[in-house]
Amino acid sequence: MKRIFTISIICSFLLAFAGCEKWDADEKPPQVSISVSPQNPKVGEEVTVTIKTDAEYLSIFTGDEGHKFENSHVRYQMEYGDLAFKDTVYAEKISEGYDCIWKRTMADYASVEDVLKDFEFFGAVENIELGEFERPACSMMDMTHKKVLKFSITDRNTVSGFKFKPNIHLFNWDIFYEMRLVPCKEDSLARFNGRNNKEVHALFNMTLEKVEDGSKTVLSGDTWNGSGPWCWDYFFYVYQTYEPMLPPRQNGAYNEFHSVRSRMMNENNYGYYHPEEYRACEMKIGFGWPRQPWENGDDFQVDENGFPKNLSNYKGFQGDVYIDHIQWGQDVYKSYDTGVSLGSVYTGEGLTTTYTYKYDEAGEFDIVVVGTNVGRKEYSGDGYQTERESYDAEYKKHRSKAKVTIKVSE
Repeated sequence: MKRIFTISIICSFLLAFAGCEKWDADEKPPQVSISVSPQNPKVGEEVTVTIKTDAEYLSIFTGDEGHKFENSHVRYQMEYGDLAFKDTVYAEKISEGYDCIWKRTMADYASVEDVLKDFEFFGAVENIELGEFERPACSMMDMTHKKVLKFSITDRNTVSGFKFKPNIHLFNWDIFYEMRLVPCKEDSLARFNGRNNKEVHALFNMTLEKVEDGSKTVLSGDTWNGSGPWCWDYFFYVYQTYEPMLPPRQNGAYNEFHSVRSRMMNENNYGYYHPEEYRACEMKIGFGWPRQPWENGDDFQVDENGFPKNLSNYKGFQGDVYIDHIQWGQDVYKSYDTGVSLGSVYTGEGLTTTYTYKYDEAGEFDIVVVGTNVGRKEYSGDGYQTERESYDAEYKKHRSKAKVTIKVSE
């Protein structure tokens, strides 16, 4: 009886070991084959792609504009692996060969005199300094660099700020910055005493130069609200803890100066879509507005401290501005072409499925079907003790593709 019990234990161990060995075995690449009917279709004629596979997942690229496998994210995943996209952009760079980024980090300047070579200040700006400054006592966050630019806006009733001359082609219109606004005592009381008014008007005035003839266009003024020489965008934000801020927030999300983009589209649509023909030669950025100029009634009357009587509409600013860095523009890349997911199709024994499509132009097109099998999770970290997210890239994928070329005639 004892012998039988021992043999049972050994058999159980061998079966368990065999099961683990099978579970640890690498998933194999799927088999994929395709055929097309008709092989020489006409424009608008329905094309049927028949797919035979044992893959777990399928996707198809039809080869026409926007749906080419050669320009797809999947192709580069197959060639370089999932993690490659963390460090490298494989898509075509549309802005290749053009200056399209203007960025200044204050820690890179040696003196205020050096700053003034790139920036010009206007309005009620005083006490321009470059150095290391103590973080406000109520703040919990440092700025990225200890060395920053500081200046004071001393009159809340004057639009104040700075301008720079980037001379870049705006393939991308996003403005990025990191700065801290610390209001003076009176400004802080008006903003936060009995209310929570974080908003400071973000204003801009932009000049574009046409490369061909040097002619300039100034995009300024909202004709619908009588704002004169300034375009009103979203807001800078002042928090009661005076934390550093990134681009303005709208509905909880980060935003660039959206109106820069929309104003260009509205007033110079051709220039927006042909950035190689225009340079942004000057940009003015202003802080605050004492009142919204289209409002009537008591908001046009100020109290003894110079604030609008209806303080909930106060969007001005008086206090100190700290700037870490500011950037306008980015390199722009062509979007990856996309395929159509046919979903999870695994049956364990293989299957045959079809996909139909109509081409709206003549030409030669490569139809590519990609089959994917997903293996076990491959994670070499600390068991999510220090990070809790799960990444798609941690699963090993085995892919195979099949291609057929068709000619579509008129």
